[in-house]
Amino acid sequence: MRNIWVAIVDDHLLFTSFMAHVLNDLRGISVVLTAKDGVDFFEKLKKTDKKPDVVLMDIEMPKMDGLKATKKLQKNYPEIKVIIVTMHTDDSFILALIESGADGYLFKNAEPKELEKAIVSVREGEKHFNKEALYAISTNMVRNKNVKHRLTKKGIALSNRETQVLELLCEAKNTREISDTLNISERTVESHRQNLLLKTESKNAAALLIYALSHDLAPLKRDPLL
Repeated sequence: MRNIWVAIVDDHLLFTSFMAHVLNDLRGISVVLTAKDGVDFFEKLKKTDKKPDVVLMDIEMPKMDGLKATKKLQKNYPEIKVIIVTMHTDDSFILALIESGADGYLFKNAEPKELEKAIVSVREGEKHFNKEALYAISTNMVRNKNVKHRLTKKGIALSNRETQVLELLCEAKNTREISDTLNISERTVESHRQNLLLKTESKNAAALLIYALSHDLAPLKRDPLL
């Protein structure tokens, strides 16, 4: 099986060089493209035979920012996954990027192990949002009356197993890790995930996690090191 091909789109050349060095040292991951903004990225993407599986995307860039680039990727290259890598913690950025089709959200001070996990997870069809991003979403979204009303609908009953799966999802565990932790099959994990989406009326994994956090099903604490 070939390596996961990654692209880095960021206008800070030093950061891009450092990130490429870190990723190329990881087993099973290869950086095949770097670009300084969205326009530069799409120009290079058209010319390369090695289309990236995952794009690490900054938000604020000249010519075409991360939000516009992510939307364009979702429309023209839906098979390519996008992880936002930024220092922005504002929930408006996070929510806009989730809605644009981003598959993950990390801060630039993330550990290499978390970055590796995020790349592998989104390549396998998972979503990956770090705890700081989820904290920002959960604590700010519930201030909106419409969202709060939706999240507090009566009559939602979760089984013990569904609650366990939900708690592990909030710990950024992927399907395989949840399967190993609970000693159940990956197919069973996916079945519980789909049931959770239906019961909570969540459109995607991010909305499901927000539901859990807003109901204190899996209390989330800020990491003092971040």
